[in-house]
Amino acid sequence: MSPNLFNQGIAKAWEYYSKDVGKSLIHWGSVGWVFSSLAQIFAIAINKNIDKKEKKFLIPQEMADGAVNVGLYYTITQAIKSLGDSLVESGSFIKKDTADFLNALNTNNLQLKDFIKTNGSVSEIFSLIKRENRFGGVEQSVLNNVFAALDKKADSFSHWKNGVGTIFTIAASVLACNVITPYCRNKIASVFQQRHLEKTRLSTLTGNLPRELPAVFNTFKI
Repeated sequence: MSPNLFNQGIAKAWEYYSKDVGKSLIHWGSVGWVFSSLAQIFAIAINKNIDKKEKKFLIPQEMADGAVNVGLYYTITQAIKSLGDSLVESGSFIKKDTADFLNALNTNNLQLKDFIKTNGSVSEIFSLIKRENRFGGVEQSVLNNVFAALDKKADSFSHWKNGVGTIFTIAASVLACNVITPYCRNKIASVFQQRHLEKTRLSTLTGNLPRELPAVFNTFKI
């Protein structure tokens, strides 16, 4: 890869993730779990001190563990981050400057959360004003003040949403890595161990059974 392409990739990644740090934590955390699981599987596969029969048991178990680690980490952190984003977009978690900005547009004197819900979300309100340069039912003098402060208020809201999303993602990561994932991994490991023990027991019993005599002995009579 040429330096220019590498730099362009870094720049795009920065532009993409700098606006949503929580998303970067989720994506890179998931990638970290993937490589951790692959390293564990590879270590078992090349370990000469582990019997081949044990590897047939350990490798599938590690693959299942890896799938659980990645799947639970991603789904739990994404779900909780989405909850945080939803609380911000609906006005449940809102900064005073954003609330004041939106109340200036709220000509029907609705509850702020109802006003936001009527128009979709906070981001959609900002997007609508930027796109159409107007807002229904609002006097032009008020709109002039809105347009003058629009970019500043939109940036303030974006940073607030980014910060809340990051906090929710970190909390979700702690929950996923230290509580839910270990519990599920132990359950899966227990299932694999029970199956392995059952196979070992059946194999032992089968090995101790008397061998069947050849058919020719059936012709002998006493």
